[in-house]
Amino acid sequence: MKCKVVLTILTVLLLSLATGCWNRSELNDLAITVGLSIDRTDNDRYLVSAQIVEPGEVAEKGGSGRSPVTLFNETGNTVMEAIRKMTTNSPRKIYMAHLRILVIGEELAREGIGDVLDFMIRDHELRTDFFVAIAKGRKAKEMLTIMTPLEKLPAVKIYKSMTTSQNNWAPSLSVTLDKLIADLANEGKHPVLATLEATGDEKAGNNKSNMERIDVPASISSASLAVFKKDKLVGWLNETESKGYNYIINKISTTLGFMSCPNGGKIAVQVVRSNVKVKARTVDGEPIVDVDLRVKQNISEVLCRIDLTKEETFAEIDRRSVQKLEDILDSAIVKAQKQFKSDIFGFGDAVHRANPRLWKKLRKDWDRHFAIMPVHVKVKVQTTLSGTINNSLKNLIKE
Repeated sequence: MKCKVVLTILTVLLLSLATGCWNRSELNDLAITVGLSIDRTDNDRYLVSAQIVEPGEVAEKGGSGRSPVTLFNETGNTVMEAIRKMTTNSPRKIYMAHLRILVIGEELAREGIGDVLDFMIRDHELRTDFFVAIAKGRKAKEMLTIMTPLEKLPAVKIYKSMTTSQNNWAPSLSVTLDKLIADLANEGKHPVLATLEATGDEKAGNNKSNMERIDVPASISSASLAVFKKDKLVGWLNETESKGYNYIINKISTTLGFMSCPNGGKIAVQVVRSNVKVKARTVDGEPIVDVDLRVKQNISEVLCRIDLTKEETFAEIDRRSVQKLEDILDSAIVKAQKQFKSDIFGFGDAVHRANPRLWKKLRKDWDRHFAIMPVHVKVKVQTTLSGTINNSLKNLIKE
């Protein structure tokens, strides 16, 4: 009897050990993908490109001087089919758990990105913390072929640049997959994505020497935002409008701006704190939205003759800053309302919170109501002095 009990226990233990790692994959069997691009082909198929890491070339020591990444390309009737077909060229399984950037071509984005994203949210290997961006003016594939300085992996360079830029430059924005899905599912807000643009000599950018020169011949930047209506790209915000959009959605950490001095020249200011409140109210059965922006800024550069020892000087700087910020916010609102008729700010959510009964009446035709809805912008600015001198250097220099 004791022998049977011992035998049963041993059998259970052996079975648990045998099945504990049934789905484990060895690192040497995986093609680690850090960048993915999806384009539409002429014959209505998907062109998918995967940027694969060459582990030996990115190690701190060693390497043979080859490119640190390889790009595999395949076409398919679906995105998943194209990725699976890559195994006919790749000796390793395409592994996307470490994906940093997904780039979607402009042509495909105008048709709609819903079908593409369906695959991305169903794949159990994929996390949702990677960025999604739109390739402006070129194929998405081309954004993954340009070698980049400072970072060996182009996709990682794009990811880090977007993160750094969003934290320091007002027009920049980075959107993760989970945030994009949330906006697509939200009846009161349409999505906005970052755009990627390639500049310079594309052929030179495809060469490893692009990483080895002081003045690189080709580069990738994100200088504007892509506006969607549901899942379809409808247009772009320029730099000023992108800045206004980010102020309204409260995405400004710090940034730099400038304004004209009363007697000519310019003065630069650094925004150190920005906070916005968006509230909706109902007047005569119609919605109205109030945008209240509060900004604290420091003087960072003075390129004019101006007396910074006087209180009225700071009052004038505040006044000019308010006027400029109001114009920036208005530019984004007018573009969204009049040209795109797309509520990218989430004003519909504000109406829903303020008056659920009214929102229930407007939700089915919200874009039409959004296009004609009054939006009141109010800005308050507080400017303080920074630096080691109290006045402008021009005022200190005697003529």
